Amino acid sequence: MTGRGPTDHIPYIQVVVGELEALDIRTSGLVDRARDPYFPSWHPLHDASLQDSRATAIIISNWAAWPWCENDDMDAEVMWDEECGWTVRKSSDPGSHGMTYVHWDLGLVLVPDPTVVALRVEEIFNTKGNAYLAHAHRRRDAASYDPQLEMTLAYYRPT
Repeated sequence: MTGRGPTDHIPYIQVVVGELEALDIRTSGLVDRARDPYFPSWHPLHDASLQDSRATAIIISNWAAWPWCENDDMDAEVMWDEECGWTVRKSSDPGSHGMTYVHWDLGLVLVPDPTVVALRVEEIFNTKGNAYLAHAHRRRDAASYDPQLEMTLAYYRPT
């Protein structure tokens, strides 16, 4: 979009997908997490007033082949949203306790270079623990217009 409006973030996400695939981190699609009725209640986007914000998850299809995967893990995704930036999430089923979701911040700026995102994900997937990993937290308010964010996302629009 031009002027004061949200710029489509999907072209940026698609470049990150390409960088992940280049590192043999296979993906199987994108999910619009802002409109996900099952979004974890602890996440800032769970607030119904924010469901028009930009949030997209990249589903990782070969995540179980990486050392980061543990016995009870069910799935993994890498997600970008305009409030928290880049995060990784995995879910597990430890048995009688029900599903568990863990959502970690990648420790990057809001819109880093796609290669940096892919390399950080590869580093995390290659280890059992990681010094960067902290619970996801809100960096900005999606309702606030940020011209720098819009300009950065616009860079990835097809010409």
